[in-house]
Amino acid sequence: MKILLVDDDVRKAKDVTNALLASGVPDESFIEHATNAADALRSMEQQRYDLLILDLAIPKSKADEIDVDGGKKLLRRLTTSDRYLQPEHIVGLTSVDDAYNASIAEFDGALWTIARFDTNSSEWIAQLASRVKHIQAKQSARASGIEYDYDIAIICALERPELKAVLDQYPGLKELEDPSDPTRYRHGRVTIGDRKDCRLVVCSAPRMGMAHASALTGKLCVKFRPKIVMMTGICAGRVGEVNLGDIIIANPSWDYGSGKFSNDKKDSTIFEPDPHQMTLDPMLRKSAERVAEDGKYLDELRRSFSGAVPDTALRAKVSPMASGAAVRTDDGFFATMAKHHRKIVAIDMETYGVFAAASEMPEPKPKVLVVKGVSDFANSNKDDRYQDYAAFVSARFAFEVLARLDQKIGSS
Repeated sequence: MKILLVDDDVRKAKDVTNALLASGVPDESFIEHATNAADALRSMEQQRYDLLILDLAIPKSKADEIDVDGGKKLLRRLTTSDRYLQPEHIVGLTSVDDAYNASIAEFDGALWTIARFDTNSSEWIAQLASRVKHIQAKQSARASGIEYDYDIAIICALERPELKAVLDQYPGLKELEDPSDPTRYRHGRVTIGDRKDCRLVVCSAPRMGMAHASALTGKLCVKFRPKIVMMTGICAGRVGEVNLGDIIIANPSWDYGSGKFSNDKKDSTIFEPDPHQMTLDPMLRKSAERVAEDGKYLDELRRSFSGAVPDTALRAKVSPMASGAAVRTDDGFFATMAKHHRKIVAIDMETYGVFAAASEMPEPKPKVLVVKGVSDFANSNKDDRYQDYAAFVSARFAFEVLARLDQKIGSS
């Protein structure tokens, strides 16, 4: 276990170190201490840490004064540059209420942890202990030989057109017989780009919706232990932001039905959204952005489809996609959604369920990639004309993301 603690307050750093040792970190040699952003970034050029504990108010360098946004600036450099090895877990720790309140949204959106440091409270200690135990559980699983069985598991909402688009790309997959399981699985070893001998399993849910997608994702993870859980298929897009057939790579994802119903002063029922957002793994995001920027590839992908094709050029975007329990054909839905999340681009019925289920799996956890094609605009003009095309381009694009991924999948 490797931990990087970034804090210019020596007394606070000692308190944090003692809390880590009490949480199960063997000794202080597992904890490296930096007092400024420059030294911390230099360390993260050379070493991938399991845990980064970061004070939000730190100096840029040893010669500088404390910057109240120094921690956030460090995180932006860390997450936007390929020079640094991003830690698996990041915890922001501050004793300044204004810094805490100003950073909650950014930390929640990136699935990081932020905590108030207070010597009179044990809450921050419990949060650090939780991260330490999670890292130890993952390392214990690896040491015990519990590793991934499959490289990729694909879940589709329906057999047609979504699963069909995947099977058309890899027609040699064989059905996996299991009389005790009602789900039909196809599996085999495939080549993805230059990566040979990738273990792939695919299936579709019995019905659309988050409940079925979540249940099937959990079953896939337990049964096959995949490195990556991937979902492809169709979604609804926001008019003016995307065209029919465009590809959306979900980041972040949330349940737009999560929240509270209450009464306003006029005794009318109002809905107050309270969503929890799930984000795309940074390495998958980087690969998806590379493919999305490859105009030549997108043009070739569009031309390779033999059926009805939209008039517009194919585009791909890493963008916010929300999930809900019902099919939407009501005009004005996206306008209502944009009041709470102005950057929303697409909706579907499954994505958040896949992310949420995968995040709760025991180690080794899979990464999640959801890629969907826009087949309608969730309004009264909804039709099925481009569903086959949207399913086709989403499946091909998703495999291209894996082909260009910097990390290893499969045997080569």
